[in-house]
Amino acid sequence: MKNMIKAAALLLIALLLLSGCTPASVPVTTAADITEAAPSEAVVTEAPETEAPYETIPPLTEGATEKTETETPTEPPATDPPATETEAPPTTEAPTEPPETEEPEDPLLTAYEKAHRDEKFLAFISDNYGEDVVKNVKAAVSNGKYSPETWYRLIGKSVYVLYDEYTGRGDMLKYRAVDAADTSVINFVFCGDISLDDGEAVMKRYVKYGKDVASIVSQDLIDLLKSYDVTVANHEFAASTRGKKLDKAYTYRGNPENVNIYHMIGVDFVSLANNHVYDYGRDAFLDTIQTMIDYGMDFAGAGKNLAEASEPFFYVINGRKIAILCGSRAEKHYITPIAEENVPGVFGMYDSGNMKIAVAKAKAESDFVIVYPHWGKENSYRIEDIIREQGHEYIDCGADLIIGAHAHQLQGIEFYRGKMIAYNLGNFLFENPMVKTGVLEVKIDPNDLSVASRFIPCMQDVDHVWLCRGDEYKTVLDYMISISPAVKIDGEGNIKKK
Repeated sequence: MKNMIKAAALLLIALLLLSGCTPASVPVTTAADITEAAPSEAVVTEAPETEAPYETIPPLTEGATEKTETETPTEPPATDPPATETEAPPTTEAPTEPPETEEPEDPLLTAYEKAHRDEKFLAFISDNYGEDVVKNVKAAVSNGKYSPETWYRLIGKSVYVLYDEYTGRGDMLKYRAVDAADTSVINFVFCGDISLDDGEAVMKRYVKYGKDVASIVSQDLIDLLKSYDVTVANHEFAASTRGKKLDKAYTYRGNPENVNIYHMIGVDFVSLANNHVYDYGRDAFLDTIQTMIDYGMDFAGAGKNLAEASEPFFYVINGRKIAILCGSRAEKHYITPIAEENVPGVFGMYDSGNMKIAVAKAKAESDFVIVYPHWGKENSYRIEDIIREQGHEYIDCGADLIIGAHAHQLQGIEFYRGKMIAYNLGNFLFENPMVKTGVLEVKIDPNDLSVASRFIPCMQDVDHVWLCRGDEYKTVLDYMISISPAVKIDGEGNIKKK
């Protein structure tokens, strides 16, 4: 048994060393690095850019023997000659087998992976979903046919959803159950960057037209965004009335009440991991986080420390648990503080290590993992090598879908290991003239977690955005097709792997 335990331990160490998602060293940003003035030297050196066609990186394609010592056999001790009378043979007990023991439990298993052996959890399931469910699970275990999918097939809820019900995790802040209109599909739609700065053109137009939200987002586009279970966008301003602007070229701040516009246009979730959420300093940054809570907005990507900033937001939709992680590597000479153990800031991706850890952890706790990064070269359709490399690393660690923003314009789409990466949706509602943009529809089948996606063309001009029609629709769609040679996009915007 000792040999078995030692062998298991050696095997575990070997697996950890081979894993591509083990904790990596992450550069630490000290308080001295967080200044009100832009640093004179770049913190990050970007890899050279490459143009399409995109490269495809192929997927990445022993025990110990312990010596035992043996003693030299010795002669048996001399015995007295037998007595004249016959003695009864001594009574000896029958040898007993050592008690059977279970194989040592893998310490890396999560509570979700061990749920089928948790008797208290099984009692909860029996009380709430019936004794037959437990019997069927135990039968699947006995027959060697158990997998985490067993629960979804029996109940229509995954083990991640059920175990959270048991523990009460669903009561946490970054967790929301959505009552989907269509039980056969999980509907997401993704937008790019939004700034609701009081001094910029978008909010000036909103005020000019009597705070009619349809003046800045066309009504048909609003109706579209509201038709999905979850609409995702990037929030690019400090939502506060406090603070002093940082010494940088562009800074954005808006009244906290502007956040209510998200509800008006149908946005449910925003990323705070970007290069403008800290534009007016620490107090305004912390106000922004509190504003999201006060206005009932779902968010991720920023926090009072690294633990908060790296937390995913979890949605439960049609029996499945979906995680969204947000991170930023937007600034070449970064001023926006990166969250540390005791330092407020955004979840940084200038090194892949922390995001890889977060992705792997989210994958161990949910059915489907989405990464929504703020990255890419501004005002360029070209995809930098570094963000392609990072996207592939995140998929290797468990991400199921990656959709980016920040570049102020569209960038291309590719598939890696069967998972889609839409590198940049650019602007959605930002002060830039005549920008081709769009929203990305993602439909997840709750039965097998397969994904169907569609690009829907839009146009954005200085102070408003609208859904494209006719020739304009074709112009924007053709542009997305031209910068996405690694995928097939049909006339309806449906995206397929080549």
